[in-house]
Amino acid sequence: MRKHKNISADIESLSDTLFSEEPSPQTYAENSEKLRNIIKAVNSLKPRHREIFWLHAVAEMPFSEIADIMKITENSAKVIYFRAKNSLKKLLNANKDYYSDD
Repeated sequence: MRKHKNISADIESLSDTLFSEEPSPQTYAENSEKLRNIIKAVNSLKPRHREIFWLHAVAEMPFSEIADIMKITENSAKVIYFRAKNSLKKLLNANKDYYSDD
């Protein structure tokens, strides 16, 4: 598990790298491919997991607002987000040939 923890860090920092001031064309292409794979993996999550993941990770919405929107408790929103994040890590680890920098 320790050897794969860089994947979750990549998920969180990829947008910063992708949209940095002047990436080289090769770096941009590699990052674009990674981003497509991440989006594909996110879209393969269960609908509720996907929605909560997007609201928190991308829209940066607090769990309290997500809970109000989804009509669930804040704790449920956190649990679903945690499960979605773990599912996403598993999906990306399973397809790391497509995701890795090698």
